[in-house]
Amino acid sequence: MARGWLQHLRESAIFKVEGLDAAQLRWKPTPTSNSLGVIVVHLGYSKRLWLRAIGADELMDMAWRAHMFDLPERGMSIKLWRSTGRRVHRGDAVLDQIASLDLPSQGTFRPTTFRWVVVHLIEETPRHVGHMDITRELLDGSLGR
Repeated sequence: MARGWLQHLRESAIFKVEGLDAAQLRWKPTPTSNSLGVIVVHLGYSKRLWLRAIGADELMDMAWRAHMFDLPERGMSIKLWRSTGRRVHRGDAVLDQIASLDLPSQGTFRPTTFRWVVVHLIEETPRHVGHMDITRELLDGSLGR
C-alpha cells in the first residue's frame, strides 16, 4: 500500500507539469512562492536524500542544498525529466531490495527505519502536490488529479 501511494503521488506531481514549456515551469504566482519546476526538483532531491542517502547510506554531496531552488537555464524540461526519472528509479531500487519497511535505515547521519522514511515521503509529497495544484490553476486554469 505504501509503495502504491508513493507511485500515485509521483504520478500526480508529473501530471501537474505535463505539457509545460520552460517559461511555464519557471512561472511563480508570487515573488516568494516556488515554481512548478522548483517543486519537482525539490521532490527529486528529497526522495534521493531520504531513500538513497538516509535509507541506503549512499554517499550524497550535500552541496545541492544550497542550489535546491535553482533551475537550469537551458533545456530545462529535458534536464528536469531526465534527472527526476533517474532519482525515482534509483529510489525505487532501494525499496525493491529491502524485505521489510521495519528494517533500520542504513545511513548513519539520520538513523530511522524505512517505514519512517516512506511515511515521511507520503506526507511531504502531497503537501507539495497541493501547492502544484494551486500554481497550475493560476498559471493556465488546469484542474484535476
